[in-house]
Amino acid sequence: MQENIHAVFTGIDINPECIAFAQQQYTMLPCQWICSDYAVVDFGNKQPDIIFSSLFCHHFTNEELVSMLHWMEKNSRKGFFINDLHRHWLAYYLIKYITKFFSRSYLVKNDAALSVARSFKKKDWHHLFQVAGIRNYGINWRWAFRFLVTYKK
Repeated sequence: MQENIHAVFTGIDINPECIAFAQQQYTMLPCQWICSDYAVVDFGNKQPDIIFSSLFCHHFTNEELVSMLHWMEKNSRKGFFINDLHRHWLAYYLIKYITKFFSRSYLVKNDAALSVARSFKKKDWHHLFQVAGIRNYGINWRWAFRFLVTYKK
């Protein structure tokens, strides 16, 4: 069944180069781009229904993540979901060797394994939501060592 759903996407990034890259990549979608720290973005009365964060959270401290969870809860009308890395020894060594042999980028070779090392166990997500005082969340493991974290209002 195909439904006719109107959607508008908003991308937020603090780095103008990332915004420029995204604008080039997503020309076929109805998108607006905001170059800003997400934490200071105020949607006013036009809050998005859903906020999505992908491969972003492992760059933050626990305190910053609790603040981000509060921001996402406050600024979404229906909820949010997060896609981020699962900290696992196999993922760490796989990405380390895969990037060693298949990537020419110094940045990727060094940052990929570091990202896995800084990522999450399921209990980490439970702790973050507990500290944030947010209920109605779910944490599900997904292929390629990822967690899908969801919150529904």
